[in-house]
Amino acid sequence: MSQVKEPTHFVDKNELAKISPWIARQAFWQSSKYLKLFDGAHGFPVVGESSTNYSKSPLATHVPERIHEFCANAKILYIMRDPMNRAISHFWHQVSHHSETRGLLQAFQENPEYLHVSNYCHQLKGYIDVFPSDSIYTLTYEELRSQPLLALSSIYDWLGVHPDHQPSLIGTRVNQTARTMQQARGFGMLDRLRQSYAWSKVSKIAPLALKGVGRNLATRNVDRDTRFTAEEPAAIDYLLSKLRDPTKQLADMLERDFPDWDERLFE
Repeated sequence: MSQVKEPTHFVDKNELAKISPWIARQAFWQSSKYLKLFDGAHGFPVVGESSTNYSKSPLATHVPERIHEFCANAKILYIMRDPMNRAISHFWHQVSHHSETRGLLQAFQENPEYLHVSNYCHQLKGYIDVFPSDSIYTLTYEELRSQPLLALSSIYDWLGVHPDHQPSLIGTRVNQTARTMQQARGFGMLDRLRQSYAWSKVSKIAPLALKGVGRNLATRNVDRDTRFTAEEPAAIDYLLSKLRDPTKQLADMLERDFPDWDERLFE
């Protein structure tokens, strides 16, 4: 796998600039720069990369077609989490990294990205329309977490590589969402400035005290477990109303059950 996570080469650069300006500035949409990620991979039977933006239709369009044009025999590994839990986790990621200032329910109602990305049936269909079925492998985050060695062995077998390899980090949880995080104040303008490319250059010479004042003006600490407790039931009900049908369609399309997901999604 490439050392760089989320190179996002196959998303149109103009769409990527709207979805994730920071990733767009890395410029891995340039073919020469993207291919350099795999300079040391000569002789390996399988190489790959992971970019979550490849499953953000309709924000990112024609991604399956671009991947197919680049490599018609590409293998697509798609990992799905309980769609409601994924949307909530997505919200907290946006709070922490992308100046999300709204409450839980308001954010879900006003930003369709939270729902689009959790509509796995829609996201997968674009790949199913382009790639043969044996080139697409699906599993759930819950399966991978509960039985990582079994899940990895099945993936290795599908890829045609040695099925007994065990990664050194097996069982180690990474990228966990912190209980306490910083949420942008007001409309998030100061926080967006603080995360901008211009500030990344200026901050290198700014005094630590000034940067601390800027951080305190731009953000406030929030407790993830208590900040939106009162509105969480309404947010869950809203997610259920929007994600129940797509999740049922996903189960029908893949001809499988999802016993680890919220059973209310299948009522």
